[in-house]
Amino acid sequence: SAFLQVRPEYLSSVSSLSKEVEMSRKARKILALVAKKGQFLQSDLKHYFKGEIYAYVTELKLLGYVDAKKHGNTRVLRPSSKFFDNFQVVQ
Repeated sequence: SAFLQVRPEYLSSVSSLSKEVEMSRKARKILALVAKKGQFLQSDLKHYFKGEIYAYVTELKLLGYVDAKKHGNTRVLRPSSKFFDNFQVVQ
């Protein structure tokens, strides 16, 4: 774990970051795969992960890190602008 101490004059700028809910480990792995590929079919996640992947995808959508667009019987997952902003990744 880590500890970050912030000067009072910068506290208002970074206070929203500390209130973010952490995502589960499997959700982070799914997010990493989607980010690496750029886009990913939700139905193809079953080839990489076991268990209930749809709950983790829903978690990522609720947190705003993934955009999902209907594509036939499945959805195309793409990293959202919030992902690029929070993780400082260039699009």
